[in-house]
Amino acid sequence: MTRSILWLVIAAFALGCVSTSAPSDVVQLQRGASAGDPAAQLALAELYLRADGVEHDPTKAFDWVSRAARQGYAPAQVELARLLRTGTGTPRDVAASVDWLQAAADQQDPHALALYGGVLLEGTGADADPVAGLELARAAADAGDPTGYYYVGLAHERGIGLPVDATEALRWYSLASEAGLAQAQNAQGLLLVSGDAAWGDPDPALALFRSAAEAGNAEAMLNLARGLAASDQPEDQQEALVWAQEGVTAGASDALLLVGELHQRGVGVAPSVDEARLWWTRAAEEGSPAGAYRLARSLREGDASPEDLEASLVWLRRAAESGDADAQLDLAIALENGEGVAADPAASTEWYRRAGKNGSTTGQAFYGRNLSLGVGVPADPEAGMREILAAAEAGDTQAQTLAAYAYQFGRGVTPDLSRAVDLYREAADAGDAEAQFNLGLMYANGQGVFRSLALARRWIDLAAAQGLSQAQNFIGATYWLGRGVQRDPALAVEWFMRAADQGDAEAMRNLAVAYIRGEGIEKDMVTGESWLERSSKLGFPPSQLALAQFYRTRPDGEADAVRGYAWLLICREAGSRDCAEAAEAAASKMSAAEREQAARLADELRVAIEKP
Repeated sequence: MTRSILWLVIAAFALGCVSTSAPSDVVQLQRGASAGDPAAQLALAELYLRADGVEHDPTKAFDWVSRAARQGYAPAQVELARLLRTGTGTPRDVAASVDWLQAAADQQDPHALALYGGVLLEGTGADADPVAGLELARAAADAGDPTGYYYVGLAHERGIGLPVDATEALRWYSLASEAGLAQAQNAQGLLLVSGDAAWGDPDPALALFRSAAEAGNAEAMLNLARGLAASDQPEDQQEALVWAQEGVTAGASDALLLVGELHQRGVGVAPSVDEARLWWTRAAEEGSPAGAYRLARSLREGDASPEDLEASLVWLRRAAESGDADAQLDLAIALENGEGVAADPAASTEWYRRAGKNGSTTGQAFYGRNLSLGVGVPADPEAGMREILAAAEAGDTQAQTLAAYAYQFGRGVTPDLSRAVDLYREAADAGDAEAQFNLGLMYANGQGVFRSLALARRWIDLAAAQGLSQAQNFIGATYWLGRGVQRDPALAVEWFMRAADQGDAEAMRNLAVAYIRGEGIEKDMVTGESWLERSSKLGFPPSQLALAQFYRTRPDGEADAVRGYAWLLICREAGSRDCAEAAEAAASKMSAAEREQAARLADELRVAIEKP
């Protein structure tokens, strides 16, 4: 046996054929490496990386691999590329990594051909060149390299340099999987689970994930955990948590998020939101925008305390500033509604704009809405409508609803009831509750369609079933008034309650009237007054007018003209003509002192009133 072949045999053992190296083997490798044999240098480097017979020392490993690579030894050049890409024993340098891969590929090393082809296919570290990348991957595959099989499969799956073909992708992945390539086993499992391949089946997918996970593939660990978590067997769920935690150790990007999710759901462990938040906090602190966003959402769920809302905004901003489109959208909504932070229309509009630019069609639609109305920015109805229509054409149901509304009422476009109906219907068919309600109203009123109370009720019922308060209040009103149905005040009250419990101001007013009159429910003046006041504090002028009239003419003899006039003053400021006329009539019957007292009371009440 020649000395060169001897070092290759020893290198094979060092690269994984045996788990430990005897001292004599290490000494032989050190002698060979010092003598300049590249195979021995590479084998010795692997021992330093694995702490096999020597102390763990990535820096020494990098030095020995570099020596072998500079001699033109292709396997060492491939390993040097890996160390540079991962920053092992040296600062991370992706560009240099690609250069060494290319050098090895130029020597027709099959594995280098596959890896360099993958770089060009995906454009990771070099400009994408699908044609050249696919050619290199095929050359590697022709030479029998499993990684070559994998990248040809990837090209078929993603349509890189050739048409998308899931079946052909699966065939190539299978070849690589049978050769034991964990990366391919994971990809094949994902393709089976997605159902894009004709013979998709979750059970073989789990077997593939398990094989790849046991080989150390971090992403496969997470996919196996997700699959096991879906089982109803306790032992599977417990194993899911184990694999998710293994994913954390292996450095899988979403592992911390998944472990947190499993703790929240109680998969393989007792449910614990606090424990889940600890994992999400760790992810966020390690720089994960998704971790920061998930933590922010958790802190805002349920009956969040002011402290939780404040902390949530901190993490939400961090995720948004890191470019997470969902976080940008949620932050815009929080700033619009003043949730845990002072309302800021200009900042809200800016975050809607950023979310839209970052791929959120809902963000784009809401930015268009604000631009059309001049919320936080100078009004530009035409530009706003362009944003809304672009999002609508991308299939965003909220954008379709906004566009339909614009066509219905001529906001930024020429009124077109037929177009409005089409857009409402498209969004309604996709399940958008607001679109279902508005389409129902168009049928009820015969706008752009033939008048049909049956179809109106069908669409409004669908919206109400999804919890849309306006739809629930509308149904209540039909039973209260007996429009198209037999009058039923008790059933009306049930619907008013559903909507009122969600904070619908008009439903609160209707429920208050029922209590005050004692229709559909036992008469209760105190509860009726309470609902009217709650609705009024939401800035709803009709409720403010009703509350003012209630105080001024209470049927129980407890009239309070001053408080009634105070509410009329507030209502008048909203531009209500009815309130202005009622205020003028009331003022003529009051003394100057009473009017002054009412004005002071109105100032106190305004503090608790939300702007509509």
